[in-house]
Amino acid sequence: MLKFTSLLRRSFMSSLVLLVFLVGFVVPASAVDFLRTIQDIPLPEGFAEQKLAVEFDTPFGRIVETSAWGQGSAEETGYFFRESLPAFGWVFLEEPLVFERREERLHINLGDEDGRVRVGFKLVVRPASSIMEE
Repeated sequence: MLKFTSLLRRSFMSSLVLLVFLVGFVVPASAVDFLRTIQDIPLPEGFAEQKLAVEFDTPFGRIVETSAWGQGSAEETGYFFRESLPAFGWVFLEEPLVFERREERLHINLGDEDGRVRVGFKLVVRPASSIMEE
């Protein structure tokens, strides 16, 4: 019984250490906020989502559009999304910043304006019935 308890304790401690290690890689340290409109999209430090967002449903799926502004360059901001989104299940498809996660496709457009970066997000969610037809 003592051997089993020791093995169980060691297994638990190993799992706990692994969990703490992995949690540290989920969101880059520079991500301090997330989009409110689209789940699981981190924002770089200093970026804020605009209050006006567009969301509507069509027979072909749901579409959500929003934007965020922050300091920096479009190049650094693009790098942030290419590095951080895979931790949330997003797979990079192509430039200019198109990601996919199951039935969702995320388009990210970047623009520089007077030392500030505008990030446009467009999420297209296909209905489950269209996925089953593939």
